[in-house]
Amino acid sequence: MKKILNDKPNIRKIYNKILDLKVKDISIFKSCKNNSLLDYILICTANSKEHIKYIKYNFFNKSYIKNINFFINEDNLYEWIIIDLININIHIMQKHIRNYYLIDNLYRENYEIKYNI
Repeated sequence: MKKILNDKPNIRKIYNKILDLKVKDISIFKSCKNNSLLDYILICTANSKEHIKYIKYNFFNKSYIKNINFFINEDNLYEWIIIDLININIHIMQKHIRNYYLIDNLYRENYEIKYNI
């Protein structure tokens, strides 16, 4: 898989797209290290499994992201999906899953919290 720097997705565009999809409780973490594999991690909460399916559909079929390799890791219950945009990971979870795993705490050690994009 080629990584073309000019084709990296922009965190501001991703954030705006996520806002359009009506997610809640958005957390954005920016890498504190220059050698990090990821520039950003975005974590958000979806209302239901149908909401998560809708978000997945929008990323795949609305051609929002062009000429960028991306992958979706999902469970069969649609409780949590991860969209990997090479330099940005997006975690979309149902509230009970986010509360159970406390994934935000995992990233606080190596990433700084970003409130302004």
